[in-house]
Amino acid sequence: MYKKTAFVSSMVITLCLALITPVHSYYIDGVISDLEVLTGIVDAINQQAGITNCLDVKIETVVKVITDLNDNNDVAALKAIESFIRIVEIQSGKQLTEEQAESLIDAAKPIQDAIQSIANGVCPWCGSDICVPPCPGA
Repeated sequence: MYKKTAFVSSMVITLCLALITPVHSYYIDGVISDLEVLTGIVDAINQQAGITNCLDVKIETVVKVITDLNDNNDVAALKAIESFIRIVEIQSGKQLTEEQAESLIDAAKPIQDAIQSIANGVCPWCGSDICVPPCPGA
C-alpha cells in the first residue's frame, strides 16, 4: 500500500506541473526536484506506517499547493513544509532516530527557504526581485 502512495505522489507531481504558469513553474522546478528527493528519504525510512504516511501527506500538500493554478498560494505550501519540519523535530528520538530526523530536516530546510523566497517575491537563486527566466544566479 505504501508503494502505491509513492506512485500516486509521482503522478500528482507530473500532472500538476503541466497546469502551472511558465514563470511560476520556472521557480518551483527546483522545489519539486527537492521534494522528490525528500520523498525518497521518507520512502527509505522503514518505520511505522503512521509516521511515514503523515510525512507523505505533508509533502503531497506542499506539491498540491505549490503547483496549483494560484501562484499567490505559496504561503500555504510554506506552512505545510514548516509543519513537516515540526513533526520531524517532535518525532526525533521517538518514531525517528536522531539521524533520520536530521537527514529529513536537512532535506526540508532548502525547500522551506526556496518557498519562502518565492512567496516573498524574491528569486530563490539570486535574492533579487523575481527574475525573468532564466535567472543568471541559477
